[in-house]
Amino acid sequence: TRNRLHLQHIIVKIKPPPRKLEDVKRCTPVTNKTLCPVTGSLRCRRDLNLNHFPEPVEKKKNPTSCQLHMWASRAVAKGEHNTKKPKGARARVSRCSICRIHLCMDCFDIFHKG
Repeated sequence: TRNRLHLQHIIVKIKPPPRKLEDVKRCTPVTNKTLCPVTGSLRCRRDLNLNHFPEPVEKKKNPTSCQLHMWASRAVAKGEHNTKKPKGARARVSRCSICRIHLCMDCFDIFHKG
């Protein structure tokens, strides 16, 4: 039993290596909760000390869509299941270097300053 407790203590101390931002496959979803300026995971979007730059998106099979366009279309539909992409959602889409979400160039400034 003593050896078993010792092994459990060692196992607890072993942690997986921290993930790098480049290794994250999925983007942070844009929801009312993540957009909260106090507790949301995207609260860094308004931080003027961070340099938000658009990065090119390398998606060959399925073109990416602007997440702000998609969030807005869901908010307008109010829960209706709508699979249709909003107009302009796939035009000139890039990824924010800090927030790690897909935005079209029209929404990039709106998202970070609005």
